[in-house]
Amino acid sequence: MAMCSVAYIAPHKRQEVCRGVQCEEGPVKWGIMCELVTRAHLAGVSTSRSIWSHVAAALDLHQQPPPQEVVSHLMNGTVRHSLAAWAPRDPAHNKEVLMWLAEQWRTRGWPVPPEFCPEVVAIPSGAPELFYKTYLGLGGSEGVTLLESGGGITHNTTGLTSWCGSAVLAEWATNYPKVVAGRRVLELGAGVGLAACVLLTSPTPPAAYIATDCHHHVLHLLQHNLSLNLTTPPPKREDLEKFQEWMSEEVRRGEVEAGEVKPWTPPVNHTCPLKPSNSPVQVVRRGSEEGRDGEGEVVVMQVDWRDPPRLPPVDVVVAADVVYDVPLIPPLLALIRCVLDGSALENSSEDDTRVVTRGTKTGTQMEETDETDTEIKTGKTSDVKREPDEGINTVVNGEEADQGTGLIDNNKKVVESKNIQDRSEMEWEEENKKSTKKGTNTRGRRESQGREAYLACTRRSQETMLVFLEEAGKAGLTTELVYQNCLDADRALFVYNEMHLPIKVYKLTLAGCES
Repeated sequence: MAMCSVAYIAPHKRQEVCRGVQCEEGPVKWGIMCELVTRAHLAGVSTSRSIWSHVAAALDLHQQPPPQEVVSHLMNGTVRHSLAAWAPRDPAHNKEVLMWLAEQWRTRGWPVPPEFCPEVVAIPSGAPELFYKTYLGLGGSEGVTLLESGGGITHNTTGLTSWCGSAVLAEWATNYPKVVAGRRVLELGAGVGLAACVLLTSPTPPAAYIATDCHHHVLHLLQHNLSLNLTTPPPKREDLEKFQEWMSEEVRRGEVEAGEVKPWTPPVNHTCPLKPSNSPVQVVRRGSEEGRDGEGEVVVMQVDWRDPPRLPPVDVVVAADVVYDVPLIPPLLALIRCVLDGSALENSSEDDTRVVTRGTKTGTQMEETDETDTEIKTGKTSDVKREPDEGINTVVNGEEADQGTGLIDNNKKVVESKNIQDRSEMEWEEENKKSTKKGTNTRGRRESQGREAYLACTRRSQETMLVFLEEAGKAGLTTELVYQNCLDADRALFVYNEMHLPIKVYKLTLAGCES
């Protein structure tokens, strides 16, 4: 069983590496505009997206061109940003941003600053397929920096890029510390590690974290990105460039067929994994609590839901955007069921039921479904990221679950679902205050609590969501809608433009064991 772990230092003890630009000297209006430009550029957001139209609207408010001070701030917030100097960015995107800024000045009849000349950005031949992106506003003060694909769904996998569901799950769990703070967390379908990095750099991080995925390339990126955001001192730029080149070449030459699982070998060096090794790395987090197996570790594991290995002891399961491929829903829920009842965990005191395989649940045959989602395109794999559906209405109307009713609306057809219990956000806030009043999740409290799972699901297809809820009931799980939200243009900074799509967080527990 391949796994590795990385050294981790709590964010409040970690020195800041780089700081973003702030237009403190200029008017507030210019500062907000500069902040939008910085957020969009560092996240690699195309200039065709809505966030850039907000910048254009800010420029439209002025008859005169911005002062040179603002131009300098724009440059320092983009191609000259300290984070861009540290982690290599996509030169094509750098050029795109400069060309866009020059065009904004030109269309308004303003003299184009020489700083906006795109010729200053060289685009080398044979550029890497993977680039570093930074999501400001998530995680610590310097955001979360990840190496990921700029092309979305590539090389028969959806796991090489970040998705909106991970951001919503991480933000929600950070705002409600009782969910993961001080607990041993298992993440299924962690992808490139956005949610994991945000949760582990939050003020109330988990005690231990097991990040899992299936695709071997995704696991390389996951382990690298965790090291990038959690270890001190951070890697140097030349080391990041070497890994970027090596990983891009691995992706190009190591493509596998959709659904094929290639064993993953952990890298030899957890701080700067330049090449793989047969020796797994086990490094306990500094300052970790002693006396419990796995406490204080940040571990990366390869987990195929259809044939999962034994897992270390955990308290809570999290996952984001894993409900997208109908055939993978039964094994996903079967695995969650076995984690919650303890039968999938090592050294478990519960009944030693075998770990499930595809289409089974704790010894009972689960119905297979031939239903397919016509809006899911090709390129699905057994790793646990999902593909976007095309043609879905992005207006947040006609939600399939009305708050507090437990009813599902499917094209105006109301279907009662007995295993759905909606809880208002106010109730969660009140419960969160009670659970954190005397400190966050002590060891004794964790031992007495039942295990639970939290899944963030982006609703692109109502049919797929209905299958998920139905299969959860078949697996003996109770689903409770605990939160829903959507990302606006300023926060949906990911490859696929999924702003305004509803993202729902469901709490899953064993039927009859609800807290």
